[in-house]
Amino acid sequence: MSLKSLNKIETNKYELTVTVNADEFEAAIAKAYRKNVGKINVQGFRKGKAPRHISKSSMVKAFSMRTP
Repeated sequence: MSLKSLNKIETNKYELTVTVNADEFEAAIAKAYRKNVGKINVQGFRKGKAPRHISKSSMVKAFSMRTP
C-alpha cells in the first residue's frame, strides 16, 4: 500500500488517496470476511451460515466502497 495524496479538509478530517496491490487487497477482504462471518445475518439462513456470495451482497449494502 502506498499513499498517493493527502488533502486536509477540516481540522480533523483528511482525504487520502492510496494504491493497494490487488493480491494484498483480496487477502485483506478475505481476512475481514472470516473475522466477521459470525456477525452477518442474512434472511433465510442461520447466523454466519449463508454462502459467501450471498453474505457478500449483504455486506456491500452495509459498507460502501468508493473507487475512482
